[in-house]
Amino acid sequence: MIPRVPYPPVEDYVYNFAFGANLYPPDILHKRVKVPGNDATKIDFNVFDPVEYESFEPAMVSDHRLAFTCIGLPPTDPAFASIDPAAGSEIHGTLIRLTRENFIKLAQSECIEWDPPPYVLYPVKAKTYGGKVFEAISFRSNPAVYPEGLELNPSEQYHGRILDGARKVGLQKSHLDVIESYTPTPNTSASMKTACMAVFQLGRKLRANGGAVIVDTVFGLVTYAHEWRARRLNSCNSAPNRCFVELVMYLALAKAWFIYKFAVMTVYRSGRTA
Repeated sequence: MIPRVPYPPVEDYVYNFAFGANLYPPDILHKRVKVPGNDATKIDFNVFDPVEYESFEPAMVSDHRLAFTCIGLPPTDPAFASIDPAAGSEIHGTLIRLTRENFIKLAQSECIEWDPPPYVLYPVKAKTYGGKVFEAISFRSNPAVYPEGLELNPSEQYHGRILDGARKVGLQKSHLDVIESYTPTPNTSASMKTACMAVFQLGRKLRANGGAVIVDTVFGLVTYAHEWRARRLNSCNSAPNRCFVELVMYLALAKAWFIYKFAVMTVYRSGRTA
């Protein structure tokens, strides 16, 4: 397990090495969603906590690669970007300079303070395209949470945001090719996004009440259903077939939701509270 890195000293500026949706700060940092501590059931995606930055420039980190191993909400957002060790590889991104206060807000918006956190603070040495080296902190998917070796393709929306940010910040073509090498998962409907969020929120509540085994089992079910959906959609050439695939995915999400709901009610009946 990667140990949690403490937040930097009060007097210091912090350098964050970004490689995902935060690649181009002017587009995204003012729209960071406010995450209220460890309670995922109370997130309001219309409430923002803007992060202010001092400067940013393109950079790279050696012996690491871009990976989509921070599993999200399949099939809406199957996976988010991570920085994973890989000898001989390079990951390109943006070196962002922030005050400590703003870095903490950024880290909180990445759910660093959840238990367990989907991301952990990960120290790296980032080299700018101008040749300067900085000690920086990145966000890496938590290996204590996600199964080893599991990597899913990102959604079309998330993949497009990363590619757009990489182009705007001026990353090398070799890294643009890496991003484009991933085949994004087709975007989902608004109703499926709602279903995914319902499953996710109930799962968070259940995990907080000691139901981690059930959560992990249902997580495996939803992930398998998502992978099946992605394969089928890639081979579907007619609207009826695509509708059938989406119906099966809805049924998998409904089954997951009912398992969670039953487990949460069982927990409450046993006298435990969230």
